[in-house]
Amino acid sequence: MICSLSGALRGLRHSLSPLVQSLRRPAHTSAYHWLSGNGSGYGGQSRWQYTPDGTVFHSPGSRPSSQAVSDTHFDFSPYQCVGFDLDNTLCQYRVRPLMEMAYSQCLVPHLIERFEFPGDVFLDMDDGSGLCARGIVLDAPRGNLLKLRHDGAVLRATHGSRPLTREEVIDAYGTHSAPSAARDLALSVTDPPCGRLRTFRDFFDAPAVLAAASLVDAVDAGRLPGADYATVCAAAQSGLRHMYDREKFAQDQDGFFSRLRADTTAIAHPCSPAVLELLRQLRRDGKLLFLVTSSHVDYARHMAELALGADWFQFFDVVVTYACKPRFFTGRAPFLSVDSYDREGAVVPAEALRPGRVYSQGSWADLYSFLQRETATEHPMCVYIGDNLAYDVHPTRMYTRSHALAVCEELEAEHGVRCASGQPTSLRHSTVWGSMLREGEHDTLWGAVVRRARACVPRLDYLASRPD
Repeated sequence: MICSLSGALRGLRHSLSPLVQSLRRPAHTSAYHWLSGNGSGYGGQSRWQYTPDGTVFHSPGSRPSSQAVSDTHFDFSPYQCVGFDLDNTLCQYRVRPLMEMAYSQCLVPHLIERFEFPGDVFLDMDDGSGLCARGIVLDAPRGNLLKLRHDGAVLRATHGSRPLTREEVIDAYGTHSAPSAARDLALSVTDPPCGRLRTFRDFFDAPAVLAAASLVDAVDAGRLPGADYATVCAAAQSGLRHMYDREKFAQDQDGFFSRLRADTTAIAHPCSPAVLELLRQLRRDGKLLFLVTSSHVDYARHMAELALGADWFQFFDVVVTYACKPRFFTGRAPFLSVDSYDREGAVVPAEALRPGRVYSQGSWADLYSFLQRETATEHPMCVYIGDNLAYDVHPTRMYTRSHALAVCEELEAEHGVRCASGQPTSLRHSTVWGSMLREGEHDTLWGAVVRRARACVPRLDYLASRPD
């Protein structure tokens, strides 16, 4: 089922033209890439192989002769600076409890109260969890959910919760396989140029896939008189914004953040001792470590204390919160000071950034100038490690001098491997969408992004020690 979006979306390409070419470029030669297994998971033999006793996914045939590397450990030695994302990278969430709480206890009750939708139109998480996946694109006016190939072609689609046949997809989107506007929009580093399409990029977003599908089904069943697909999909998206408004954590209002604060360990767990030791070893090796997260400072502090302990800040030379990625990597927003009450303060010029501080917002360009000063190096080598393929991996690779290292939990489920922090779950390998990274012989959109990262691991444990 390989089709692309119709000509009605082509007008978006011009505003996003730099991205149209980005995934056409050949991947850099590297000793580390993601693996698509031995072929058993994708219906055919793959040239990418998994090393069962290793800790990284790599392409054995792509090692440059000038670089001596290990088959089982990522080589941090070339880098003066190592950066980390927080959520789903250093802070590991329990995906099923997180999504159940976000959907059943927060999103659905809000949609019922705010929009007066009947409560019985929403699918249970147990029945609809197969729809919840990262990287799915919503075509709101048609009520369709899409899985994209690397060039924007539609690999799979549903209308609401109902999978579409190949003929139905062709009828809706045509058969031309040129890069589509949906692909460009999914990778956009600016605000979406229109409201037609929306990408669900992480586990926090994914419950809205099920909410939107449920509401589309309700429209088709005549349960929502006068409503159309675009309206109900917009309602589902507004529910996400309501849940994750950054002011709500401080206000401790009833909702997602209040439930998380009441029992954080129910949906997240501390880093393993091996990951903590990895951070200590990097510091002993003289690396400059930094944390860049889009979470607001109060939420970031709360989750960092759970993940790394009360003295979490000792691991980092500088911390950037509310970074507003991917804009952080492309824009020049000023850094703001943060006081002891987690309040944003005055603008801090790039030349005034100091180690041992927490800042808010800012930009990669100014952070890099700080790293240059602190390392006394004109072009310090940096690697940034994050889980969001659109907001962490893609812009790091495309807009900075740094390398990107992707954390992709789906690899555990797709390859049947695990590490000390837990077993793979069905929510990381969708029964509806299949692999996040491959479809038969084709890379998905996100598989193409990962392939251009310096490395991809399911969890940081795979960088720290051998999997169990």
